[in-house]
Amino acid sequence: MRQLTLKRTKKLTACAMSIRLYVTDGEVCDSVINGENCRMLGTLKNGEEKTFEITEEECSLYVIADELSKSFCVDRYRLPASAAPVTLSGHNVLRPFQGNPFIFDDNGGEEAEEFRRKSRANRPKSAVIISIVSVMVTLGVVIGFAALRGFLNREQPKVYTYGDMSITLTDKFRVDDTSDGRRRVYSTQEAVILSYEKINEEYLSLDTTAQRYAELLILVNSLDDSEVGFTEDGVVRFSHKYTSEYKGEQIVLQSDFYILKNKDCFYIIEIVGDPDTMAKREKTRLEWIKSVKFD
Repeated sequence: MRQLTLKRTKKLTACAMSIRLYVTDGEVCDSVINGENCRMLGTLKNGEEKTFEITEEECSLYVIADELSKSFCVDRYRLPASAAPVTLSGHNVLRPFQGNPFIFDDNGGEEAEEFRRKSRANRPKSAVIISIVSVMVTLGVVIGFAALRGFLNREQPKVYTYGDMSITLTDKFRVDDTSDGRRRVYSTQEAVILSYEKINEEYLSLDTTAQRYAELLILVNSLDDSEVGFTEDGVVRFSHKYTSEYKGEQIVLQSDFYILKNKDCFYIIEIVGDPDTMAKREKTRLEWIKSVKFD
């Protein structure tokens, strides 16, 4: 066996989240990551350093946040066969749409970058919206559009909070907090995904604008079809269309992103739905954005 020491450099990004370290193992399988059987070595908090025992054979190390996000919030480090001790380091990076993954330091090269590109491609646009679309189709077949319209007419305003922010939606939404700290609020029409990122001055200055932050999100997440714009009230926004597979069928979805800055945090409001519904309910969405308040 050889000694592996991993140091998680202390950063503001994902500072409240522990990371999980795994090594490929042909005998013990705690999780399957990237199609490989892996054994869990342990967890690391922000700024923590630990030493583990691993095989002297060639192996791969994986760092994930949790089982739900292991296909996209993940990084891999390949180790050649050796008996010599290994010391590695890394930190969580600012990629809100990918769960702010941990990235190993000094792990460049074409293979590592290709793995990260594939991981980013696996990021969910919103798993819940697929179920929403399915519910919408079922409702349309069973009870018809007229009944659905009557259902929507009974909506009443309701305030939902997230951190220092509040937003007024309707009482037809349900709340589902995710493992990475985001809050999903969803109904049969849309999913509203709320997240925020505290500014890490190593990457961004405190005077970074919401517009610049949106441009960086588009760049980092390779949203080539997106362009930064503004609502009538000056809120930064951009949209992105994509396809998701559901029961063997390709479903087209649309995400509208609204970026707001409050003190040293950027708040991201993502509203997801099918493009037709999004077009019809644009006025409603803008009213929601206008309702946003900060403590």
